[in-house]
Amino acid sequence: MHLGVTEAGEGEDGRMKSAIGIGSLLVDGLGDTIRVSLTEDPELELVPCSALVKIGEEFLHDDSKYSAIPAWTESTASRDFQNFKKRRGDLPSQLEGDKVDVRGLMHRDGSVFSTVSLEDLRNPNQLYVSLGAKTLFGLPFKDIATSDSIYLPEVPPVEDAASRRTLKRLQEAGVGVLADIEKLVLTPIDNSVTITPHTSLSAGLPALTQGSIRG
Repeated sequence: MHLGVTEAGEGEDGRMKSAIGIGSLLVDGLGDTIRVSLTEDPELELVPCSALVKIGEEFLHDDSKYSAIPAWTESTASRDFQNFKKRRGDLPSQLEGDKVDVRGLMHRDGSVFSTVSLEDLRNPNQLYVSLGAKTLFGLPFKDIATSDSIYLPEVPPVEDAASRRTLKRLQEAGVGVLADIEKLVLTPIDNSVTITPHTSLSAGLPALTQGSIRG
């Protein structure tokens, strides 16, 4: 079985998505061939392909590299290979004191997150349409085609009342608002979700930023 992943551009985010997607399947014991394609120009695939060939040749001609790989046998203790039920994770649940409905931040059948810029927030009507939301009297309403949550690379300043009003209307419609923890520490957003890099979790989960309800 071949596992294929198409990379939508370069960068750590893309590599993380590939690692999570392919890694989950390999943990389940599915697949024996990995193919990663770039959506860039074809000539940009030469470098990663050459690196993969080099790694493969090292393992092919040096048996000592296999000595550190533990033997593996199929077992229901590590994976129930007779169970074909779809893997399900824990979705956000409503807690006492939540001022917005967090149950729509993710979707059981696959969550859709959209990146939203400061410029997008300043054009709310166009933003609502691009997120797949219905509108009524200028207010967004969420349905099955609407993005579950949005990610903010930049957080609008407190004095940007129009952008903050757009965020609040999206939250009231059930759309989650996510931003990096270091941005929210400096500029809090009410009812937001903090994103913490995995490299910062060695000391445990950090405290939520002011106004955040999940992290």
